[in-house]
Amino acid sequence: MLKICYYVGLVFFSTVVLIGIVKGQEVLSTVGRLEQIVQAAESMHGDKPFPALAQSLGYGGKCGLWLSFEVARNWSSFTEAQKQRIQMSLTAPTTQKDRIIGHFHMYYDSSGIDAPSMVTVDSLDVCQQIPGTVEAFVDSVGAIFNYAWTYEIDSLGYPPPPLEADGYYRINIRDESPLLYGETVHDSNPINSGIPQRYKTYIVIDNDFCEVYRPTRGMPALKVTAAHEFHHAIQLGQYGEWPNDLYFYEITSVWMEDEVYNDINDYYQYLKINRPPPNPPTPLGQFATPDIPFTSFSGLLPYSRGIWGKFIEKRFSRDVIRHTWEYMRNSPSLPSMDLALADIGSSFRRAFVEWAYWNYRTYTNSDTIRFYTEGKQYPPIQQRTVIEYNHTARSFTDSVGAVSSVYHPICILASPSDFCSNSPTMMAIVSNINTGASQGYGNFGFVYDLADSGDASYKKLATGIFVRLDVPDPQNWISQESDSLLTIQSVLSDVIVCPNPFYPPRQNYIYFRLPEANQQSATLTVLTPSMDQIVAKEFLLKTTACRQGAELEGGQGLQWDGLDNNQALVPSGIYFYVINVDDKQYMGKFSVIRE
Repeated sequence: MLKICYYVGLVFFSTVVLIGIVKGQEVLSTVGRLEQIVQAAESMHGDKPFPALAQSLGYGGKCGLWLSFEVARNWSSFTEAQKQRIQMSLTAPTTQKDRIIGHFHMYYDSSGIDAPSMVTVDSLDVCQQIPGTVEAFVDSVGAIFNYAWTYEIDSLGYPPPPLEADGYYRINIRDESPLLYGETVHDSNPINSGIPQRYKTYIVIDNDFCEVYRPTRGMPALKVTAAHEFHHAIQLGQYGEWPNDLYFYEITSVWMEDEVYNDINDYYQYLKINRPPPNPPTPLGQFATPDIPFTSFSGLLPYSRGIWGKFIEKRFSRDVIRHTWEYMRNSPSLPSMDLALADIGSSFRRAFVEWAYWNYRTYTNSDTIRFYTEGKQYPPIQQRTVIEYNHTARSFTDSVGAVSSVYHPICILASPSDFCSNSPTMMAIVSNINTGASQGYGNFGFVYDLADSGDASYKKLATGIFVRLDVPDPQNWISQESDSLLTIQSVLSDVIVCPNPFYPPRQNYIYFRLPEANQQSATLTVLTPSMDQIVAKEFLLKTTACRQGAELEGGQGLQWDGLDNNQALVPSGIYFYVINVDDKQYMGKFSVIRE
């Protein structure tokens, strides 16, 4: 049996095993490392110090997600005795009682250290068990997991995970390590012969969610664990295990927590550490290290990058995440994300650049209408030291990982005697979008040039300054400047859809206001949430106006009457639009309510 657990923390570890001395620190031999993996598996529910073993293996933090993939990756190298020890340590234990509630068969003890219990958490954050609440806790587990099933399968459209022979999904309740919320355990033998390999699983959850290490405890902790772990069961059972894509399994499971239980917001712990006002929160994870590769499974990064799901859902549709997993039946995560985004007229590289800008629009710089809905709660993104530019040509250098970004504030001085405190400052966001190098963890360097004039290799900003990104592979890089008329910004802000919602047939047209265009016509494509194309048509651009609430929106744009390619009025629902004009592409979504 192999295991996936849910919590936080992992430092990057190369799959290449080194022997000898590296930077003065001894690295475990292959033989020693294999034994440490076995001991880590045994320590999950034993008396050995699991966190210490994790650190000795090159991992930090409090999560054992890596253990499942380490065991699978090294399975052929273990001795037969080691394999038996791993299987014994991770086999579902026998229990005193079991019950079936809805889709789930639960196994638990009614007495002893593993007996479940409801808890109370007082004003001092002291957590205590409530005697005599074993069955009440089991009832809660059943209700919460069945809600997760209904939401993830019936509402979001994911397929159910493989079930036990009795037709139910197994859940074991027991006293987990104080560092664990729960685990998804899978068989050592896959249920298919192809790649990726898929597995039958069962879930283990803590018996009270009361340990002091947890920022979220009691029923809220049980709820996010159910949403998170059940999504792991779907991932492994229906889509398979890609050994190099651990990051994406956690990104989407953390997103799923907040999708199913939006009011709990447990994922905030991966983004920031709050400080007393007026101090801003200390950024963690993605907001502390945006220059580490998107595919990295390091520390809090994959958990903090659950906000990728928040971005995808608001910018495009939550269905894009499910479609990504559907593509992952045949391809790893990056090409699968690219395929899912291509279905709605975008791409992974383009979306990643937009996401880099969204991560700049947080905290006091947030806009909860156009960007993250909870952006005010997110910390400010980590920035480099301010660069001063006094209208004398200069350059600065930096480096980032593949598929990552860095944020450079630039102070534009009117004269050498000026100070940055009274001079305009812009933000230069430099992104490396080289997805082909995403599995490597080296940094890639760049030079950023500023000047008051420049040739065609420079970009002229609204301030009149010329900037250039100097890299050997410009197709894999992009810079965004906060004071310039960005393409990304145009996509997000310059298209106004009115009225939205659109009420046909009472309202004759829905209006898409566009920026000024050189062409006299534009192509409109309308897609359903399942990415079926229902409209693909060229429209003449005209000047018109539409009232959205109290505001009268006017300007150049196109009008659509709500009829599909077959001249039938489209039904109520959410739709996506893609507009192409002047070699630019604008995307967004709108709703239709039939009356």
